[in-house]
Amino acid sequence: MLLHRLLPHLRPRPLMTCVPPSVPRTTALTTVWRRTLTTETSSTTSGSYTVKKRNETSLDDYEYRRVKVKGTFRHDQEMLVGPRTRGDGVVGYFLITPLQREDGSVILVKRGWVALDKKDKRNRPDSLVTGPVEVEGLLRLTEQPNSFTPDNDPEGNQWYWVDLDTMAELSYSQNLLVESVSDRPSYHDHALIEKGIPIGRSPVVEVRNSHMQYIITWYALSAATTVMLWMLLRKPPSRPTKIKRSVV
Repeated sequence: MLLHRLLPHLRPRPLMTCVPPSVPRTTALTTVWRRTLTTETSSTTSGSYTVKKRNETSLDDYEYRRVKVKGTFRHDQEMLVGPRTRGDGVVGYFLITPLQREDGSVILVKRGWVALDKKDKRNRPDSLVTGPVEVEGLLRLTEQPNSFTPDNDPEGNQWYWVDLDTMAELSYSQNLLVESVSDRPSYHDHALIEKGIPIGRSPVVEVRNSHMQYIITWYALSAATTVMLWMLLRKPPSRPTKIKRSVV
């Protein structure tokens, strides 16, 4: 009986209008969360600390954190990821080498970019550093390949993208990757490329942050549709006009 009483007062159009305000509001809240995440990512690059041991619950939350690690490179287990191009269009590879630390643990270090003609380590003896080294870099996670990225060939040591878990398993290291950074001016790059010395990435993490514009847009759209909904709901329902029949 109650349903029969309510049915005459339910209007499909206003009910459908309730949906649009909720969509931009939800999108705006999601964008706020992404903007906060972007801010946190940018802030992690300031300062540095020494990595002692991998902690699954903490290190995954600190991608792009600047760190320092010490150890000895295992050049016989190095891996090349590519081909990848630099900003000037030159083709080369990113060099990833296991680093054995004093406590016996091993991590992976993305040392930097080398030119195509330096792919063979015999052509770049200056890159085969011996003895203990200290590397300063950024904590990184595994890469996410797109639909156009070929599959890696671990048996042939052919890597098109950084598969951290597989690389760590093959090199008997922890699934922890540190990407080496370089504060040297770019005019030194040519000499390093000629010697085959890996060129580390810039320590500056450039994250495009246009989230504030989206936040304003989505909240404005939510407010506009809310006003439209309010105006529609307060309007009294139109009643059907009775047609007077003339008697002949």
